[in-house]
Amino acid sequence: MGTYQAHPWYTILDALAKIGETIPGLVIYHSFIDKLPTLGAHVVLEKMIDDILEFYQEALVFLDRTKRQKVRDLFWKTFHSQFDSILNRMKRRAELLESLKTLATAKALMEMGEK
Repeated sequence: MGTYQAHPWYTILDALAKIGETIPGLVIYHSFIDKLPTLGAHVVLEKMIDDILEFYQEALVFLDRTKRQKVRDLFWKTFHSQFDSILNRMKRRAELLESLKTLATAKALMEMGEK
């Protein structure tokens, strides 16, 4: 397999691994989301799930293309522009969810201290 053909596969596999690492965290965030309804954590989580679904959709479209179309997309950097923006959004949302989880923990600790 040539360099042009191998690179998208590795990028897609890397992204799938990152998504796989993220999903267990989403289950954990779910328990904190109910404690912070005013911070919009539900919206962030929904958007994160939308990003994951969009990634899968784009990956399937890319993988379904002919070899000539894939090489053309790589040459014009279409591949990276499609996937990088989705992966960057997912990363930012994961960081935001982590911050919201920290806020929920701090809020719970403060409430325990008030009792």
